[in-house]
Amino acid sequence: MATITNMMEKLVDAIINEQKAKTDFCVCETCLADVRCLALNRLPAKYVTTSKGELYSKMDQIMESQNKLDLDIAVISAIEYVCTHKQHPDSKDIKSRK
Repeated sequence: MATITNMMEKLVDAIINEQKAKTDFCVCETCLADVRCLALNRLPAKYVTTSKGELYSKMDQIMESQNKLDLDIAVISAIEYVCTHKQHPDSKDIKSRK
């Protein structure tokens, strides 16, 4: 059976990793999951069925055709929201960049 993948998840993860290098925000598991969910809910799904070898080339094609600005805005907006609405006390705030 073919594997179905939402390529938008891979693209959002790539943008989150870019932002982790540029922005100081909590990168605990809870906050990263919240950022990921918020960003994905603001973007259209892009489902593909491919073998493993084709998956990465399809991701590049989608990234070129997808408006990167929309991805950046969705992720940055999600980071800003999560930073002001954390699901844990500040004592658990982990701001180290990974």
